[in-house]
Amino acid sequence: MRVFGRATAFVSLLWLVMVLPLAAGMMQEYLVSFPKGRDTAVIRGTVRGDMSIDYLLHAESGQRVRISMHTDNRSAYFNLYEPGKLPGDQAFFIGSTVGDTFEGTLPATGDYTVDVYLMRSAARRKRTAHYSLTITLTNPSKADLGTPPASDIKVKGTPYHAVGKVPCSTGATAPGTPQCDFRVIRGSAGNVEVHLTSPDGHERVVSFLGGAVSIASDGKVTASKSDDTWSVVIDDDEHYQIPEALISGG
Repeated sequence: MRVFGRATAFVSLLWLVMVLPLAAGMMQEYLVSFPKGRDTAVIRGTVRGDMSIDYLLHAESGQRVRISMHTDNRSAYFNLYEPGKLPGDQAFFIGSTVGDTFEGTLPATGDYTVDVYLMRSAARRKRTAHYSLTITLTNPSKADLGTPPASDIKVKGTPYHAVGKVPCSTGATAPGTPQCDFRVIRGSAGNVEVHLTSPDGHERVVSFLGGAVSIASDGKVTASKSDDTWSVVIDDDEHYQIPEALISGG
């Protein structure tokens, strides 16, 4: 059971934001509320070392959110977690691989967690980061119904630009028929996250950063491109085939 502590008010550049501390220690957690009639809030804070700060943002399914971060330390980022998931679970937006801005339609009603942290190398050195988060939460409107550029089209009701299936397999056999579900988030500067789920529920996130492939795994990762398809192999046991069009949006 969470015990509420003393209320603390932060005055932002745009609007007054109220955050209530919920926990103490290396991980701090706050509720975020918007003043009546306002949809944008700016929150300022500081993280140091392995400390992290979580902001709980209550939102309704179908609302749109834009979260951007400015910081004086390039090793500071934020991740975004769906309701029911927390740091340590799989995030559906990972700032260190996609960028400093997330924008999309929220798929479910509940408390979303915005987790601000330092990368491990900076945390070990006890570095400090001062940051500001700008959060805009809006309801769908007629203005949202226009046709955006093809590269910006998102799957309705989700934060993803595309969903579907790609070939994958486990074991030494190369993948055959498409059987892994994928969800794609295309970020700034051409950075892309491909979220993969195998038929048995195993999840992977493959990040494409300026042509390089990155995967959070302790195993051996190899990635190569043939024609218009990326082949990603982990420990000679997991095989994924990812079309270039899925990454570029073409």
